[in-house]
Amino acid sequence: MDLEDAGSLAQVRFLIRDRDGKYPARINEILGDAGIATILTGVRVPV
Repeated sequence: MDLEDAGSLAQVRFLIRDRDGKYPARINEILGDAGIATILTGVRVPV
């Protein structure tokens, strides 16, 4: 099951992610086009 299968049951508005370099800037553009805001965690926040 993914978000498309869930339909109106799942509405993603935010993605909270770290500042790792494996996430290119293009990811923010793609998520923004889908209406999802990217929120970065603070610098050196422990898990």
